[in-house]
Amino acid sequence: MDVYVDNGVYEEDKAEVEDASLQIGIGNLNKQVDNIKSQLFKIQVQLQLSKAQRNKDQKIQNNNKIRVDRWSMVQCAFMVTMATVQVYLLKQLFKEDKQAKRVQAAKI
Repeated sequence: MDVYVDNGVYEEDKAEVEDASLQIGIGNLNKQVDNIKSQLFKIQVQLQLSKAQRNKDQKIQNNNKIRVDRWSMVQCAFMVTMATVQVYLLKQLFKEDKQAKRVQAAKI
């Protein structure tokens, strides 16, 4: 170890001080890099879980849409059928029998 006297203050070899400070800096840097890597890994796991959940939700949504569309078509067909039956029954209710008219006309 070299000691230099400068204005009454003893200083160690500047190269050794710089090496020591670099070692401390590199150690801190390595810790920070490891911390960032662990955080990135956690983010990737969360991202994968989020994508899986989104895909699951999208599949459920598509299945629900298909089910709703099918039931809507069945209900529409049922309503059209019922409307046709009602029109037919109303026509039958107010239909005048031609033969009955002839008989009544003949009696008069």
